[in-house]
Amino acid sequence: MKYSITDVSKITNISPSVIRFYEEKGLLLPINRKSSGVRYFSEEDIERFIFIKELKIAGLSIKDIHECFHFCDMVDDTTDKRIQLFQQHKQDIKNKIHELEGCIDKTNDKIDYLSKKKMCKK
Repeated sequence: MKYSITDVSKITNISPSVIRFYEEKGLLLPINRKSSGVRYFSEEDIERFIFIKELKIAGLSIKDIHECFHFCDMVDDTTDKRIQLFQQHKQDIKNKIHELEGCIDKTNDKIDYLSKKKMCKK
C-alpha cells in the first residue's frame, strides 16, 4: 500500500516537516516518488518512522539514530555491531528511566513539603 506524507503524519503522529527533516538527515531508505515528485511511503517506511520516534523518545540523537540505521541497512553481516548498538540503546533507556524516577522523587518531596507547610498555616 502507498501512503502520502499526510497519511504517514496521521498514522505516526509525526509532522510532515519532521518527516522531511528525517529524509534530509538520511534516516530513511530512498523515498519513492510519483512522476510529479510527490513522496509516497510504504508500510516499511511507517515502521521505520515509528522506530525513529521511539529512539528519539529514549533520548538518542539524530547522529546516534543515523548510526543505528547505517548498520541495520547494511547487507553484510553486522549483527554483532547491531546487537551492541541495541544493548547500548537499552542501557540508555534504563538510565533515562532512573533519571526520571529521581525527578519524580524530588517532585514528591516538594509536594510533601508544600503540603505540610500549608497545613501549618491553618
